Amino acid sequence: MSFNLSRLLPICHLDRLDTETGRLYKRDGKLYTSVTTALSRHYGIGWLDEWKARVGEDRANRVATQAKTRGTALHSIYERYLLNEDHKQGAMTFNLYEFGKVKPILDEHITNILGVELRLYSDIMGLAGTTDALVYWDDVPTIIDFKTSKWPKKREDIESYFVQATIY
Repeated sequence: MSFNLSRLLPICHLDRLDTETGRLYKRDGKLYTSVTTALSRHYGIGWLDEWKARVGEDRANRVATQAKTRGTALHSIYERYLLNEDHKQGAMTFNLYEFGKVKPILDEHITNILGVELRLYSDIMGLAGTTDALVYWDDVPTIIDFKTSKWPKKREDIESYFVQATIY
């Protein structure tokens, strides 16, 4: 499927700054805390420390690196697909297989794309972030933020995902 990209929104310029205390965005001299940094502060990552202690630092680092690599690869496939670019070029077969599970859903429901990798900010909340896509989903403006996991998640375990999309 080829998406209509004629209505893409203009890009908002925000500089991304990664610091020891979290990610920030900067616009016109004003700093904004990233949405993901604010969420990690609110929801905490104690579960991550517990998991590292249980499996060991070496194994935890290997799994984290694999997850990050997989997530980045899939994200790249999604992004290129939504931009009508060759999403298969350079992609690993397994990642294309995983994307193939989601592609029919995207094709069925996305009716137009307003932007991909949009940086958004709020002066009221003092927050900023980058959403994966802003689309018309069944003709309703909708934020998409792709998540990857090897394991199914329970709704109560992903509250932060809903909060993140709401903030955007």
